[in-house]
Amino acid sequence: MPAFRDLIARRRRALGLWSATLALGCGGVDEARPLTCDPLEDTGCPAGEHCRLDGTGATLCLAPASAPTGSACGAGSCAPSETCVRVEGHLACRPLCDLDGGLGCTGDARCAYALTERFGVCVGPCDPFPGSAPEACTGGTCSPVRDLPFPVCVATGRARLGDDCTRERCARSLACLAAGDGARCRPLCEPGRDDQCPAPMRCGGEVSGAALGYCIVPPP
Repeated sequence: MPAFRDLIARRRRALGLWSATLALGCGGVDEARPLTCDPLEDTGCPAGEHCRLDGTGATLCLAPASAPTGSACGAGSCAPSETCVRVEGHLACRPLCDLDGGLGCTGDARCAYALTERFGVCVGPCDPFPGSAPEACTGGTCSPVRDLPFPVCVATGRARLGDDCTRERCARSLACLAAGDGARCRPLCEPGRDDQCPAPMRCGGEVSGAALGYCIVPPP
């Protein structure tokens, strides 16, 4: 029997079939490494889990979650191929995208904010006039931002109508826009729609880079 066990051991060594107990403590044995996965394609995770990006840009496998796009979120609470990220101060679930090719964005959304060298998140237009469509910015407000041709959901702050907004975000339904009197919180309006402005203001300003106007006090 000892000779038979020696023969089996020699064959296992030749085939590389070392047991777990033999591998422990042996020099040159590779240490276990975290799983690597693709959060855009949602591949590389064990069955029943999904690939996500954490707050540092690292990938990890997590159990399923399904918070809707644009909803308030926490780590791992968004649907597969989305991530919980703060864009323009507004924390929400947003679709992941490939920065090189824009893969992952649909409709008018753009891959415009980088998380890592490879991955970004899609941002799409919102409607700043809740009277014409349901308000889409839960917990935030809809405002034009630099370098995008449409308004997006941004975080709100305590600055009120006419306040300086260089250090404090504007309250809901106001946008931080720079004009002749500096960067101030101003109401948005559709060109020609004076009825969207609080009296005695009228829709006389123009938001550069977007098909929007803003309310001004008419000259005396």
